[in-house]
Amino acid sequence: FVRNSRGASVAVIDTHIRSWMKEIECAPKKPFTGSEKSYLLWEKAFLQACKERHRKPRDLDIEIWTERRRKVSS
Repeated sequence: FVRNSRGASVAVIDTHIRSWMKEIECAPKKPFTGSEKSYLLWEKAFLQACKERHRKPRDLDIEIWTERRRKVSS
């Protein structure tokens, strides 16, 4: 809620984001462990991917989620 309502430049690194990052090969080499250090590493990589695509993190997150939801529904 806070991320979407306030436009914060933070990322929610959940399963659909991690999967997408692996698919487009922008995931960090170190696997996601859930630790704070790991989370921050993956968040930094996702924020870089957002910057390269000229997207806000919340917007890219919604785009990825919507695309994956369509794939499941098909």
